[in-house]
Amino acid sequence: MNKASYILAAINDSQAIIRATDTKAAALLAALIIPISSIEKIFSYFVKLSSCHLTLFLGSLFTLFWLLAFYTVIKAISSIDNPSQHINDCDGAKGSFHLGGLFELGERDIFINSNKVKSTKNLNIVIDDYPSEINDIAKELSFEHMKLVYIRDIKTHRLLASIKFSILALLVGLVVFLVVTFFQNQ
Repeated sequence: MNKASYILAAINDSQAIIRATDTKAAALLAALIIPISSIEKIFSYFVKLSSCHLTLFLGSLFTLFWLLAFYTVIKAISSIDNPSQHINDCDGAKGSFHLGGLFELGERDIFINSNKVKSTKNLNIVIDDYPSEINDIAKELSFEHMKLVYIRDIKTHRLLASIKFSILALLVGLVVFLVVTFFQNQ
């Protein structure tokens, strides 16, 4: 296996992990949305607590953890800013593998396809940017791999944070449920 093949395998692995992370984040998002339909029933347990201060504290804690879980899972799914900005000393790498920034899209491009959107480079410049020497190919592939590793790491970091916040919200809700169910009735 030559260096370029090795780096391509690493790129494919990073892309697969990113896809798996996005799938897990989407599943967690769905799980976080489900309780919204039962929010009245959920908070009815909080209101049954004997202390107003305890109700306010635990209700606020539950809501905070749920909102943090929701926000971080949305951030995990969302696109990442330009990952090349997070790489030190690119050593002349041009990013020719994915051609990031080839099109400058504005706010209106979210809603309509505009004929005014044109590439920032012409075909000959793009062709010239492709590396021809094996060391330059390895450099470009390594640059792309580094960008993917940044995306993979930030998405995984955010997903893990969302899972932790979800567990904390679940634990607070479970404690309230158990207190109301077993101790308030006595």
